[in-house]
Order: sequence, then C-alpha cells, then structure tokens
Amino acid sequence: MRKIVYMILLSLILIGCNSENTYYEPSAKEQVVFINGGSIDDYVSYLLLTTMDEIELKGVVVINADTIADTAMQVQFKTKKYIKDETKVGLSSARGWNAFPWNYRKDVIKMSEMEILKEIDDDQKPPYSSGDELLYNILSSALLNESPVTILATAPVTSITDILKKYPELKNAIKQIVWMGGAIYAAGNLDKNTIPKEIANPKAEWNIFWDPEGSSWLLKNTTFPIVLFPLDVTNQAKVTAELKERLSTQALYYRYSKFVYDSYSLVDDEPFFEMWNSVTTAYIARADLFSAPVSMELNITTDGYEQGTIFQNPGGRHVSVILNLDDKEGFYTYVLNQFERDYR
Repeated sequence: MRKIVYMILLSLILIGCNSENTYYEPSAKEQVVFINGGSIDDYVSYLLLTTMDEIELKGVVVINADTIADTAMQVQFKTKKYIKDETKVGLSSARGWNAFPWNYRKDVIKMSEMEILKEIDDDQKPPYSSGDELLYNILSSALLNESPVTILATAPVTSITDILKKYPELKNAIKQIVWMGGAIYAAGNLDKNTIPKEIANPKAEWNIFWDPEGSSWLLKNTTFPIVLFPLDVTNQAKVTAELKERLSTQALYYRYSKFVYDSYSLVDDEPFFEMWNSVTTAYIARADLFSAPVSMELNITTDGYEQGTIFQNPGGRHVSVILNLDDKEGFYTYVLNQFERDYR
C-alpha cells in the first residue's frame, strides 16, 4: 500500500514539474504600446523600439494625424515585413480638432515611394485592423494580469482618452505614458506658412494642438505617471550631417541603417526637421541620456487663440517633464549602434 501511495505522489510531482500550464514565469521586460502619428520619424521610432532587448512591444497603433491613413498603414505593414517583425498593428478611429497641414502629412507618400519599400508588395487593404480594439485588448489583458503597460505616444493622445472615457477601469492598466508633446519654455511649432496666422498660436505644439480638449481631459482625469517630452528637449536632437554620414556608411551593410538613412534623406530640404519622436523613444531604454525629470503642475488651454498651450499652473496635473538631452553624443552613438542590424 505504501508503495502505491509513494508512486502516486511521485507521479503527481513529475506531472507538476513538466506541465506547461502550472507556472508562468513573469516577463522582466517592460511591456510597451506604441501610439504614433504616421510621420517619418515615427517609423524610425518603431524600428528603434524593435531593437530594444529591454522591452516587449505589445502593439502599434497608428493615428491619422501627421499622415495620410491608407498610405501610413501600408508603410507600417511594409516596414514590418522589411525587418521581419510580427507586432500587431491597428488604425485608430481617433479624430482631432485642428488638422495637421497637408504639407507635413504628405511626407508619408515620400516614404511609400522609397525603393526599399516599393520592392515589398502591399499588404492588407481597408478596412484595416482596429487600433482601438488592439489598445483595448492590450489594456484589458494588462489589467487582468495585473501587469500595467507603458504607453509611448509620439502623437496626439486622443486614442487613449477615447478608450479611457468609455472604459475608465483601464486607467489601472497603464503604468505610465511617455509622451512627445507640448512646449514649456521653448516656442511652439505652429508655422504661419502652413496654417492661417490667425490661429498660429506661437506657444502651441502640434500633438496637443491637434486635440486640445482630449489632451486636457487626459491631464485632468488620470493619475498614472506622465513623462512629457516637450519641444524644449526634442529640439536638441538634430538630424546632423555627422549622423547622416555614419548612417550612409552603415547602410551599406545593415538593413536597419539603410531604412533610417533613406527616411531621413527624404527631409533634406526641411531644415526644421528634428528627431522629435526617436529621441523620445530612446528614453524607454536609455533614461540615463537625459536630465532628471522636473515635476511640474500643468494645464492646457482648450479654447480661443491660445488653445493647445500647455502651461504651468498651481493645482494643475503633476507631470514629469524632461527638459534636456544631457548626453547628445551618447544618444547618437546609441541610435547608430542599435541600427547596426538586419532583422528584428
């Protein structure tokens, strides 16, 4: 009898050790969702994210903001194929208040005509997979598993506010938002040459100006940490001649470098173009490159000529603001090293 009991216990122990369903080792990697506006630097940011061993990229949500939706989705799908990535992608239904200028949005057409992407067949056709459903599913899973995610937003935050208004419980699924947006001490980036001067608020930045009300709602109705990358810091990340030269050399040997070099070459005639989104993205893995966050109480103007202005105001939302890229050389070295590869 003892022998039978012993054999049963031993069998149960062995089954428990071998079962794939009894124990899941939690991931030590940062879970990241990337929300972007379909601009040239957004695709560079996407590539940069796929090089980070420190994170698990859970999904990519494209907003029809600084882009043209259909073209943006095809570029995203082709870029995925180019680096052999399987990350889920969806198109958000978010709508803004102040549209980006067509002069900016048409840059994505240039991207679609890059030789390295023209060689790749078109992928899905509209209607595309829903970015709203993708974001909902990721956040719902994070909430269920008590494993909050980091949202990297290099675009307006409208897709986030839309889902949180509908499902407020999902606020608990967000660990933090790292957001490229606003201008604190720096001037805004509304150009009178691209929009009527009567609405060109010199203090506003486009990611907030696109949807001032939605941006304000996020600040007023959430408590999770927000790390803000305003123009103050992103203006410090130039597409330098040295960077382009290094990329051109690396492009001879590495697919990632070829993609980034060709992408930045599209804006050689845009002297105002900077690495707004990719420098924000670098923070996810290399916070040490930047000055310590400054805690500020912030509000956003939603009406009138000054709509889209983010400003310091006692009693406003506590936000951690990054103001300086302390190690510029380290940043460029990091980016160049990350792009020395062919596939994800």
